[in-house]
Amino acid sequence: MQVDRREMEPDGSGLRPAQRGSGLGELLLLTAASTLVIAATASHVFPTLSARPTARGSAQQLHTYLQLARVEAVARNRPIRVAVVPAAHVMRVLDPGSTAGADAGRPLYERPWPAGIEIAVEGGRPATDTSVTVDFRPDGAEPLAVTLADAGGERAQVWVDPAARIGIEWLGGT
Repeated sequence: MQVDRREMEPDGSGLRPAQRGSGLGELLLLTAASTLVIAATASHVFPTLSARPTARGSAQQLHTYLQLARVEAVARNRPIRVAVVPAAHVMRVLDPGSTAGADAGRPLYERPWPAGIEIAVEGGRPATDTSVTVDFRPDGAEPLAVTLADAGGERAQVWVDPAARIGIEWLGGT
C-alpha cells in the first residue's frame, strides 16, 4: 500500500505537499536577527571591540611598545626611546643613536595614539601638549609611571622600574 504524503488545503480545495523544515527566507531572517543581537551585546561583553578608545586598550598598546623598546635596546646594545605624543596622536619607538632623522632619533616603529585618552606622568603632570618619553638602556631603564584615563572613567597605570621591568595596573572605572 502506498502512502499519500499530501494534506488537504484548509479550504478543502485540493491537496498540497506536506511542509518540512524551514524555507530560505525564514533562515535568512533568523540569521539577520541573530547577527543584530550579537553585534548589540558584543561591545558590552568585549569592551575592546567597541569603537571608543579605552584606557585599558591604550595601556596594553603602550605596554607592548615598552617591551619592544626593551628588546631593541638589548639587541642593539644602545639606548632606545619610546615617545608618546598625544597632540600628534602618535606613539613611536625611536633609535636616538642613529644619525638619520630628527633630534629624537630614527623611528623604528610607529602606531597611532587614540584621541580621547588622557595621559598624566608620575606626580600628576599632564602630558597633553608634550610628549611622554622613556629611555631603555641595555642594562636598565629610567623609571616612569604613566596614568591613562578614558572618557568613560576607566584608568590604568603603566610603569617601568630601573631594572626595566614593565607592568600594568588597572586603577578602576567602568
